[in-house]
Amino acid sequence: MENLSGSTHPEEFSCTTKSGVKADLSEAIFPIIKQDVGSNKFHFLGTGFFIARQGLIMTAKHILQDVTENNIAKGPIGIFHFLPNNQYMIRSFVRGFCKDNSDVGVALLDQPKHVKTNDVLTNKTLPLSSIPCKKGDPVFAYAYPASQIENLDTSQKAVFAPEYFEGILEDEYPTGRDRSMLPNPCWKTSIHVHPGASGGPVLNSKGKVIGINSTSLNIDPSCSFISTIAHMLDRVFPASLYEINFPRWYSMRRQQ
Repeated sequence: MENLSGSTHPEEFSCTTKSGVKADLSEAIFPIIKQDVGSNKFHFLGTGFFIARQGLIMTAKHILQDVTENNIAKGPIGIFHFLPNNQYMIRSFVRGFCKDNSDVGVALLDQPKHVKTNDVLTNKTLPLSSIPCKKGDPVFAYAYPASQIENLDTSQKAVFAPEYFEGILEDEYPTGRDRSMLPNPCWKTSIHVHPGASGGPVLNSKGKVIGINSTSLNIDPSCSFISTIAHMLDRVFPASLYEINFPRWYSMRRQQ
């Protein structure tokens, strides 16, 4: 496998909760998988992260478009949700929602309940930033680019390997880089976005998400593009995407 250029030591980066407690990013960031309808085999797609405690997530729109049609999943799609004490569960997508002219997608997961208390499982989330970025700002990404799902004789073996990557913001494209791949506001960075890291969060020095990994250039490992999320915070989504006690329309800014 290709060496993961740009990787760095995890202890150099971290996020903290509002109370100042160091957060475990693996509880809020996860690998996305799909399952073939015919063979029932799983395949690794990319990375995503929680933005609301009740199961609302964010990832790259191009990941959702690969497996959805009219916002409905064409086949089983879910995440590996890592929990404390080396536990995990596979959670399913309920519905996805994308806006035109942006490589940012939002989706709702199923909401498991405690078998005894019937309490709904809540999730660790990442804070989103609406503060404008500037050229030269340091940024880092956390994703699962080195993940593999291996087919065995009668089963599958999954290895999910998270990695940190650091870089800086190099050039801003406030109206988009091009008309087809990245027509949305985005930044060129020095982070190499490896396959499988797409959809993962890019965070600033305060540990808040400013964008998601969108694409990299194979000819230049030190160049990548991230879609910013600030322009998405006030975009409205239908309440049918989420809980019935929300207003008919709501924005992601409500989650922060």
